[in-house]
Amino acid sequence: MLGGQGASGEATAPAVLRWSDLENLPGALTLSRFPLAVVYPFFAPDRDVALALYLLMGVTDFFDGHLARRMGRVSHTGAVFDGWLDKVFHVNAAWSLVNFHELPAWWMLCWFSREIVQGVQIPFLVGRFVRARVRPHHANPLGKATTWMMSAAIIGVLVGVPELGAALTPLIGLTGLLSALAYLRRELADAAAIDGDLDPKAAPGP
Repeated sequence: MLGGQGASGEATAPAVLRWSDLENLPGALTLSRFPLAVVYPFFAPDRDVALALYLLMGVTDFFDGHLARRMGRVSHTGAVFDGWLDKVFHVNAAWSLVNFHELPAWWMLCWFSREIVQGVQIPFLVGRFVRARVRPHHANPLGKATTWMMSAAIIGVLVGVPELGAALTPLIGLTGLLSALAYLRRELADAAAIDGDLDPKAAPGP
């Protein structure tokens, strides 16, 4: 995520996903990254077009968050969709580079070390989102650094400087893994706190 919608502060109460939170200009920019991700592999063989589409994704990612803050439309739903659509786009972009631009396939293990760990959490988190047993959070600094470095690596490959990607890839793997473990620890702590608050048996007696 290059800019991205996010919560304006750390919330203490569970948050609900609402489709209506995306029915605005920032939400439309966020959702636009899904069709961009779908068509990206078809245009990826042309480096110039692939680079243009990648930069367009970055522009939508910056302006959805900027406009959400300016328009008072920051929401937990926007932050969740922003983060996951970024992941979908980057996976498609990286897969396309492997197939069309001789990117070493093992780089993807490093680039998506964070997503591999987070993917294990999906069955656990889906039910919690449905029951509004999650809290909105900012991305942590390691997560942001991972995304910025991956973006630099992708752009490096597309402009013909794969050495930049080669230099960054091991570091991306390390920061991605550390950020994923931090997210996991945060989610487990939130789950324990929220479930404790909502469990009638946990409430003190009169």
